[in-house]
Amino acid sequence: MSERNVPFLLNAAPRKADTWTDRLLWSLSGYFRRRRSSGFDRFLFGIESFIDFCGTPDIWFTVSRLNVVLLNFEEQKVPSGFRSMKGDARKTVLPIKSLELAF
Repeated sequence: MSERNVPFLLNAAPRKADTWTDRLLWSLSGYFRRRRSSGFDRFLFGIESFIDFCGTPDIWFTVSRLNVVLLNFEEQKVPSGFRSMKGDARKTVLPIKSLELAF
């Protein structure tokens, strides 16, 4: 099995599965990813505003959330519905309780 087909590696890219073990691993990883996203979505029910320290919009798309502030060391381009800020998570300039969830 080639390394690039192992689903839990950070640089892994979905490719055509070469063997039955590759197909099994991709199938299982998809199942657990959907299950984790479902639990996360239930946890977020009723919360409207978020700050994600050192995050990207990707995880928020999986749970269909917008109104997220992404605080990173470097400002990044983000899609509409997100706000990017440059800063240090240890020293934010945001007012206390201005967002409902820090992630």
